Amino acid sequence: MQFITTVTQKGQITLPIAFRKQLSLHPYDRVVLDLTPNKKTIRVNGTEDILDIAGTLVPRANKNMSALKAREYMENNYQRV
Repeated sequence: MQFITTVTQKGQITLPIAFRKQLSLHPYDRVVLDLTPNKKTIRVNGTEDILDIAGTLVPRANKNMSALKAREYMENNYQRV
């Protein structure tokens, strides 16, 4: 699949809807741009935001906890390395 798009004066491009559907991209999703070694091709890949995985590594984490309470919990329950 190949499309032509224009770079705006702000350096922005529009990803055609067919690309966004293939990558399951939605507004405000983040993407990774990768320049190939020959510098003639840009690859676009969808990615997860680090905030999307918040709480998955520590199952008992409460996502509704305030930042202050979360910090206090971490200070009292985790050992510094």
